[in-house]
Amino acid sequence: MSERRPYNFRDLAGLVFGRLTVIGLANEKTRHDRVQWTCKCSCGAAKVVSGNQLQRGITRSCGCLRKEITSAKFRTHGHSGSPTYLSYTAAKSRCENINNQHFADYGGRGIRFRFASFEQFLAELGERPSGTSLERIDNDGHYEPGNVRWATHQQQSNNKRTNRRITAFGRTRTVAWWSRETGLSDQVIRGRLDLGWLPERALTCAPRVVRPTTSPRPPRGRPLEAFGRKLTIAAWSRETGISYDLIRARLVRGWSAEEALSATRPWSRRGDGVLPIARSARSS
Repeated sequence: MSERRPYNFRDLAGLVFGRLTVIGLANEKTRHDRVQWTCKCSCGAAKVVSGNQLQRGITRSCGCLRKEITSAKFRTHGHSGSPTYLSYTAAKSRCENINNQHFADYGGRGIRFRFASFEQFLAELGERPSGTSLERIDNDGHYEPGNVRWATHQQQSNNKRTNRRITAFGRTRTVAWWSRETGLSDQVIRGRLDLGWLPERALTCAPRVVRPTTSPRPPRGRPLEAFGRKLTIAAWSRETGISYDLIRARLVRGWSAEEALSATRPWSRRGDGVLPIARSARSS
């Protein structure tokens, strides 16, 4: 025997009520013996709802709609915790919070934060790009529309108020910027300016090439070729009678191998200044 249905029964299968689509009758009824329906919400969740609540518009979702309405009610801008909002609050704190560790360099120096709301700040700058931070274009100006931007670490470094700036060729830039532009080191540019050079000359003259006054130190243990033979410096020292350290010192000064092994010391006046080994090599 089929289940008896109320005289005013209406088949709701397939109908849509708000976010709910009726799938079919549920096996359970309410405590007042009212028919219930299994529904699927647009968010994907399933929910059993009485036909009376569906038709009267009391229930329109699985509960997700209420959550969204409540969230929107208490939502301000939706950026809490974002990099953009953190930059906003940090800059505001530096200017207004006397307990901020950087207050002396900002609010204590007269720098003011002149954005009335985060929405105004966001409209001025947009979302903060990755690898950037908030910067004032004029370091002595305020945080206000027209004087702020997102800048990279390099841009921030170029815009520090402690930077030394040079005006040359119609442009005013930091020493670091001119160094990258010209290929000259910071030390060379600063040194020239300290000596009184004009900026244009300091930035255009090529640096003086300093040539080494000594040869590279010969490696220990490697053979030294001279007079058609290859021996270690220690072996040459034993054969020539010239100390090991003296041979190395002469090589460092740029003497050739033959000179280092055959010449007597500059202050020695004995003989003709040529050792026997050199004589034999020359005569052969």
